[in-house]
Amino acid sequence: MAAPHVAGLVALLLTQPGWATAGPTYIMSYLKSHSRADAFTGALPNDTWGSGKLDARIALPSVPSLRFISPARGSTYTSAYGRSDLLSSGGSFDSIRVWLSLDACNYDQYVTTMRAPFRNPIQVLFAGRDTTSSARLRAIGYRGTTRVDVFSDGLFTLNHPMPTGVAGEEQPLSFTVRPNRPNPFNPKTDISFDVPERERVTVRVYSTDGRLVRRLLDNELGPGRYGTSWDGTNGSGAAVSSGIYFFEVIAGSERASRRMTLIR
Repeated sequence: MAAPHVAGLVALLLTQPGWATAGPTYIMSYLKSHSRADAFTGALPNDTWGSGKLDARIALPSVPSLRFISPARGSTYTSAYGRSDLLSSGGSFDSIRVWLSLDACNYDQYVTTMRAPFRNPIQVLFAGRDTTSSARLRAIGYRGTTRVDVFSDGLFTLNHPMPTGVAGEEQPLSFTVRPNRPNPFNPKTDISFDVPERERVTVRVYSTDGRLVRRLLDNELGPGRYGTSWDGTNGSGAAVSSGIYFFEVIAGSERASRRMTLIR
């Protein structure tokens, strides 16, 4: 067994759960048990091949991996009433638990616990009820005694579209976008709209020259009446100046825009 090959594999083994206290004798015995002979090595052991050829992919224990695929750093994520692709896994887990931090420090907002089997990417029903520009997610995957702890890629803005429909109200028959209220406004205005069938819905705010100011919503919504709000800030969380802006709602092939005035 070549020395660089063995040294690299031992370093990887020592990072795995349960291996930190493994001694040299146990590690050598383990590596020898995963070595093999073939036509090139001849009889083992010998001075050229030592205990034989070592296949690191077989010798290294299979440790599952887990990572967030969304939300991206600096993006705006709108929690809604459907499942979103949040995680990707390599290998299998018995369960995965997801937590949310609203202040980039304390992961005290429980989101969900999922149990095997999982489909990749892993969809999470994420329906938080808070709006913050300092959100971050944490996921912990469990398989036996192995625990994999991962975090989303930096801070993102969490927006929550509140349903405004009344219980028992009939399903909307058409796509409808209402004027924002109040208008003019300071510091915040509410936007409401009806979606007659399940669609991918986006709500964006634009300046009068057509530049995107803020993405308020981008998610799949079922039939119903929904509402979101704009607080007069851009995608970075900075306050924008007084003036005229437009919000646009797109649901599938339908779209509508309304004019609104921000007064500082």
